[in-house]
Amino acid sequence: MKIWITKFLIYALIPLFFFIEGYGDGPSTDTLNRASQDVDASFTVTPTTPVAREVEAEEPQMAKKEACFRFPSVGEWRRCPARRPARWLIEGRVSYFRPQDKILRKIYGDGWPDYQFLLGHYFTSRWSLLALGGYRERTGHAINFYTKTKVQEVPVTLEVRYNYICCPCWKLYLGVGPSVLFFRETIYLPRAKVHNSKEVFGGYAETGTLINIYKHAVLDIFVGYSCHAKQRFTSAVNNGSGASLKLGGPQAGLGLRYHF
Repeated sequence: MKIWITKFLIYALIPLFFFIEGYGDGPSTDTLNRASQDVDASFTVTPTTPVAREVEAEEPQMAKKEACFRFPSVGEWRRCPARRPARWLIEGRVSYFRPQDKILRKIYGDGWPDYQFLLGHYFTSRWSLLALGGYRERTGHAINFYTKTKVQEVPVTLEVRYNYICCPCWKLYLGVGPSVLFFRETIYLPRAKVHNSKEVFGGYAETGTLINIYKHAVLDIFVGYSCHAKQRFTSAVNNGSGASLKLGGPQAGLGLRYHF
């Protein structure tokens, strides 16, 4: 019985001894070889020339510049809603308006303040469609009379505009479109008021520059000209009414725009 127990212990302890001996020696040679190969591969550097390094450094900058100058296509814009560029704009304007007709300038003065509001949409980076609404008002006195008069004009224009991109923060544009002018003149007689009202169709053209001043805020510097057919006005008071008047004229001013 004792001999059988002794044999069992010998056969059980010999494999355990070799296992402990191998564990204490550390990892095997194959394991070490594989680890050294991984380390060598991780530190392997692809040789590049100085010219290649300069090209690699310029590529991200060139890609960024091209992205600034290029508007995404309609398909890209629809597929990436989170990256859609600013397509809509609103703008407020103040300008100096000079009437084309000499009689109006004589009664109401050469310079009229003109206030405009714009709402537009960009179809591409270069083409946009805008709706413009304006308002101008002046008071004066009838020629050879002391009768007070007041003129009010509301031009409404639909404009197609072409934008030329000089750089990411500076654009030039040229716009043209049909316009309708709501003209109203009021003559203050001693006991009554006389009104002359007209809706006159014509055209409007303008050019200007857009300067990005802060994120989506843009400064607009523009010069425009509106032209309408002559209109015949009749009135009991000789203050220019009763003659054919040329409505419209040149204007120049500033605007502040916001893209969204």
